[in-house]
Amino acid sequence: MDTQYPDTNRNRWMVSIFILGVVGFTCLMTFYAGPRIMGMRNEVENKQILYKCRAVIDADTLVVQLRGWEKPNPAPELRIRMAGLDVPPLADAEDPGVIAWAESHGVTPAHAATMARSAERTLVAFARMQNMVLRPADGSDLTRGLEEGTRVHVYVTGTDVAHKQLQQGLAAHDSNNPHLFEDLYAAAEAEAKAAGRGLWSESR
Repeated sequence: MDTQYPDTNRNRWMVSIFILGVVGFTCLMTFYAGPRIMGMRNEVENKQILYKCRAVIDADTLVVQLRGWEKPNPAPELRIRMAGLDVPPLADAEDPGVIAWAESHGVTPAHAATMARSAERTLVAFARMQNMVLRPADGSDLTRGLEEGTRVHVYVTGTDVAHKQLQQGLAAHDSNNPHLFEDLYAAAEAEAKAAGRGLWSESR
């Protein structure tokens, strides 16, 4: 009966390739990727553009805090508004503010109130406790600091949150307060209206 021996040369090659791969990956992380990642972290920290969403107040209002590398984080929590959004108040259909908003946008107060709650829940699920990049609506540099109530464009994992809300029909476009993407946001609202999404799913 013949005795079969493992292919020792093949095994040696596989082990050698594995070791070379580990060494190569270690060198890549140590001398290239690692310093680049640290450089990006330092750039974000120095430019003060990375924030964390601490709370969602309603469909266009967030509480944010400058992302810090110290614990506890000494940066203050600030309430900001998402630029380009016009949303109904987060209240019952009988609320005067909801009624006024609904009348000005051609929807019923009951539908406006329902969509305000839906938009708020969607924003909580997408943005709460997430890291985000903020860009002031007037194009100013955030290194000067962020003030309470500032209107900003908000990005979570590269997604423009306000644009996403508009595309889903969870908000109307605010054309009364200038911002950086007026044409883009107006087109997103028009798309949602044409498709009958969210706020625009009802006609009276």
